[in-house]
Amino acid sequence: MATDFVDINRGGQDDFLVLEMMSREQSERMCFLSMLSAQSVPAGMLADHPQYELNTLFLNCGETAFAEIAQLSGLEAAEWAWSSVFLDVDLDGYEDLLVVNGIERTGRDLDMAAYIKQLRRGHQLSDAEIFQAR
Repeated sequence: MATDFVDINRGGQDDFLVLEMMSREQSERMCFLSMLSAQSVPAGMLADHPQYELNTLFLNCGETAFAEIAQLSGLEAAEWAWSSVFLDVDLDGYEDLLVVNGIERTGRDLDMAAYIKQLRRGHQLSDAEIFQAR
């Protein structure tokens, strides 16, 4: 959903963060339906590479090599993230990470999807009625 670049370790090379939408809570993760479906594509095609909803933080090791360190740094999940920026907010000389996240209602919650499906069995729901369902 978002990307930003910064020199995390002051090594003179840009490192970068890619944000996704994974929840920090395991119980929340279990309620979400993955947007990815099983695809049948020949091996070696780009579409057969697995995709994960966790954030990735790439530390530049030089010579076009990067180490993925999001889980080591505690940044692997940030809820439904929309944007990020590295910015020295507290003026200590080091960049802080600010993440904009949140959503009113997630359409990927399996419990909510089943509830809305049950409501629709009786009659056609308007968009407003679906949004009001809790």
